[in-house]
Amino acid sequence: ETDKARQTVESALRETAFTGESFFTAELLRIKGNFAIANDADAYPLAEQYLNESLAIAKQQNANALVLRTETSLAKLREKPL
Repeated sequence: ETDKARQTVESALRETAFTGESFFTAELLRIKGNFAIANDADAYPLAEQYLNESLAIAKQQNANALVLRTETSLAKLREKPL
């Protein structure tokens, strides 16, 4: 199930890049960051990169709910022991 969900997120990100429609990009990157760290403890830098990208896009869009969701994901990531 996780692989199917990950494939769906990747497909959606490709679609947003192709169409230029970025409404859900911040949320998709947040989910991708959460997947990265959930499956590989060594993926901390990659997960942090995705979450920082998500945060930047959410702030650019003035999407306060997405900013909060991403900041929460970043806080959880930073709580995890390396």
